[in-house]
Amino acid sequence: LFKTKLLLMGKDVDIIMSKVMDDKKMLAIMDLLETTSVYCPSYFSHILAFRIVQLSISHGVSVNTAFGFAYYSAVLCHLGDLCNASKYAKFALDIMQRMQARQKYCRVYSVLYSMTFLKTNHMHSCLDPVLKAHREGLKAGDTAHATVCAVIYCNIAFRCKKKLSLVKKISIDLKKEAKVYKQDSVWNLALPLEQ
Repeated sequence: LFKTKLLLMGKDVDIIMSKVMDDKKMLAIMDLLETTSVYCPSYFSHILAFRIVQLSISHGVSVNTAFGFAYYSAVLCHLGDLCNASKYAKFALDIMQRMQARQKYCRVYSVLYSMTFLKTNHMHSCLDPVLKAHREGLKAGDTAHATVCAVIYCNIAFRCKKKLSLVKKISIDLKKEAKVYKQDSVWNLALPLEQ
């Protein structure tokens, strides 16, 4: 964490975006780091996400950079540094947009809207972006993270005190969709809402 903070000191998104990664080996490494960080234990995934950010600064940005910054933002949020968490969350969104990384949409949003934006924005403002990320994830074929976004949406809708009947209907529809895409195990994260 400390090394990443030092590397980012005094850098804005334009400086970071000034160099785009084009080395095929580095791009493969970035893909591997991101995929591994998603599926490994959380204590190890932090290190991998920090490494994505570090490599992006030293070798240039790639489509994986947005995920690295999103995860970095979530860690800062967890540590109580909401100001920098919000700053780097916006970096992640900006990088994703500039890199036109639509295939990473639901991965980045699932990290940002399950952690950072819930603490830095009004909950109601999180609903539409998460549902949009769910739809984009399905379009991109990332059904696992699309389902994660659906679970996040249901949790936020429940906490926003939306009508229980409406949340239940949406939840049932999203659960059926999760079954179609064989994402029952991911949907299990929403089971407490069904009780």
